[in-house]
Amino acid sequence: MSELARSLVPFSLQILPTMYRADVGLFCEARDREGNQVGTSMRYTLMCLIGLRRAADAGIAVPFDLEELYDRAMARPAESITDTALRLWVSSLFGRFEAGRELSVLLEQRIDNTPSDQRTGMHMGLALAALVAFGEHGRDPDAAGRAGRIRDRVIAEHGRSESGLFFHTPGGTLRRTLPNFATQAYLMHGLARHTQWSGDATGGDLAWGCAVALSELQRDDGGWPWIYRTSGGVVEDFEVYSVHQDGMAPMAFHVLVDIGKDAAPLVERGLAWLAGDNQLGIDMIDRDRMLIYRSLRRPRPVDRIMLAVNTASASVSGRAPLHAVGSARLNTTCRPYHAGWILEAWAGRKTDAV
Repeated sequence: MSELARSLVPFSLQILPTMYRADVGLFCEARDREGNQVGTSMRYTLMCLIGLRRAADAGIAVPFDLEELYDRAMARPAESITDTALRLWVSSLFGRFEAGRELSVLLEQRIDNTPSDQRTGMHMGLALAALVAFGEHGRDPDAAGRAGRIRDRVIAEHGRSESGLFFHTPGGTLRRTLPNFATQAYLMHGLARHTQWSGDATGGDLAWGCAVALSELQRDDGGWPWIYRTSGGVVEDFEVYSVHQDGMAPMAFHVLVDIGKDAAPLVERGLAWLAGDNQLGIDMIDRDRMLIYRSLRRPRPVDRIMLAVNTASASVSGRAPLHAVGSARLNTTCRPYHAGWILEAWAGRKTDAV
């Protein structure tokens, strides 16, 4: 494991307290490099809890009372697929199996009742990962069947594109064929986790096909582009997000390694981008200001214009000639879920592959 990789977990545990709102028991929405917090987020708090629990279970000291944090976060209602999935995942990790049973049933109902144009790969990948977590930690005889149904639904609605990339939504919108990186990362992770738990290679094989397709589209500097087309190719490179490099992609690729796939080199290239091998030559980890810069993005309002041009061109001609063209600017904010996903991806991992 590289020195940078070894530093990610302790640094994440250092920066998380700077993004916690003790007065409300939640993490903030974002923090800038002057230390100013913006808003609060239950969703980010749940993501942080997943990572913190992973670290604690690996024997790493964490700077929070996790039971208190759990109680305060779970007291808030959740209405979306994603928030329900995260609550199920967290309740499973904390051994709250009665709550988990209720949430697993509710999650499947929410998936059924959510319009297809609002049911993205991110939602479904998190739902599948949460159901697997419940199956691993709970004692519900229906867990395997419920997770299997969602796995099959993911494959039917998001899989089988000609390139191996996952569709963004089940259908009905232009965005179906123009997925973002989150759709790819969360679906790879959920499907690989299902294979890891169930022993059924179907999901893991599809996840690996997506990883191979993505590897051919990774930027020369190791950055992961933002929007793709499922026929193959990149629609828009920017924003290139740091959390994709050290959190979300490693979450998926590490599980692929665990099920026997050769995904470790993809993690290594992504970390090189984070350490300064990027368009601006900037180390995205600012240890003095205690944050990881969020992204490299196009200057505004050029970003919206370029996105519209590339999306329209990709829709009509299948090409987005301006996807990597132009200058980039540093997004100097940081979001707490970034540190949470670093902990989920790296805490307790004892591989020498990276």
